[in-house]
Amino acid sequence: MKTSALSFEVSELVEN
Repeated sequence: MKTSALSFEVSELVEN
């Protein structure tokens, strides 16, 4: 789902 992809990308940005 696109939602999962968004969540994954956001989490990566937050970690960095």
